[in-house]
Amino acid sequence: MTVYDKPAVSTDEHIELLRKRGLLIPDELRAKAYLANISYFRFSAYARPFYRPNQPNHHFIQGTTFEDV
Repeated sequence: MTVYDKPAVSTDEHIELLRKRGLLIPDELRAKAYLANISYFRFSAYARPFYRPNQPNHHFIQGTTFEDV
């Protein structure tokens, strides 16, 4: 039996996390709609090329926007 110990995170919390990591999100409603449809985890796979190299906490390259990803 698999036990998951991470709590569920809301779309608003994911957006907050992305902003803390340096992602610019000019249209929050659009970002929420995308994350609600494709999920944060699929989005995060496309975000990988925009992470700063050698940063363990997945911070974004300065100036990266949600639309870039």
